[in-house]
Amino acid sequence: VAHVVCNQSPPVGEKPSLMTFREVETLFHEFGHALQHMLTTEDEGLVAGIRGVEWDAVEQPSQFMENWCYDKATIDKMA
Repeated sequence: VAHVVCNQSPPVGEKPSLMTFREVETLFHEFGHALQHMLTTEDEGLVAGIRGVEWDAVEQPSQFMENWCYDKATIDKMA
């Protein structure tokens, strides 16, 4: 089980809450952490997901996921 928690801009007046590009980028980044956590197949819990892993290895999937924010076809499917 993984939880993704992000802040988002609140609605203003009658206008709905719309995510800024930076908020979308953060969502993709955090989803990268969640994927790493959920897809780990290590039996030893102290080195599973992002625990007990070198920091570069923790950030790599998250930064990879951020790249999808710059892919127009991906963003068009979300919007």
